Amino acid sequence: MLYWDAVSCQKKGDLIRVCENSLIYFEGVVPDNLRTAVTKGSKYEAVLNESFACFAEHNSMTVLPARTYKPHDKSLVEGAVKLVYKTIFTKLDKRIFYHLSSLNAAIRVALEIHNNTPMYKREYSRRGQFEEIEPDVLQDLNPIRYELKEQAQLTVWKNGYIRLGVDTHYYSVPYKYIGKTVKVLYSSQSVEVYYRHELIAQHVRNRRKYRYTTNTSY
Repeated sequence: MLYWDAVSCQKKGDLIRVCENSLIYFEGVVPDNLRTAVTKGSKYEAVLNESFACFAEHNSMTVLPARTYKPHDKSLVEGAVKLVYKTIFTKLDKRIFYHLSSLNAAIRVALEIHNNTPMYKREYSRRGQFEEIEPDVLQDLNPIRYELKEQAQLTVWKNGYIRLGVDTHYYSVPYKYIGKTVKVLYSSQSVEVYYRHELIAQHVRNRRKYRYTTNTSY
């Protein structure tokens, strides 16, 4: 059974959201070896970028990227891409869509027709085969949707604050870390500060420029 989404670009946030949508659709999926998900390719074991690795951990998944220059590792995926082009894309390529949401709505209609159509020389569809075999062996998904976190390496200033440049906002850090380089993970809602993998400060994200957010407990 296939799943397909259209995205405006192939940045890591788009990739993670599409993979999460496919998890919800399938309740389990094997991702392709996209450059967006892999930091460094290898003939033995590729290195995932940290954001995609966190997404996998959130859903209790182990991601095994295909080896570079090994077409046999990706033959099923590449075959599915050709099938999508033949059965879905060709039905939509003459239409004009002004919004990504309307394109994805049309894709979903064509996708359901494809998945529910009996396969060649078979009496069952891809969905029928999937629902007969897969549900009993798939792991339950995390009920909480993954929230992408961006990261930055910042130095704690002498006044005990870090400056999150994307918002030009300042967040307090315990004074003993002044001068240290810390790792900052920030989402749409929160800002977390780590030093040597230890969480040392946490704040609600504030986008007001040139303002300070302070935790008075340290």
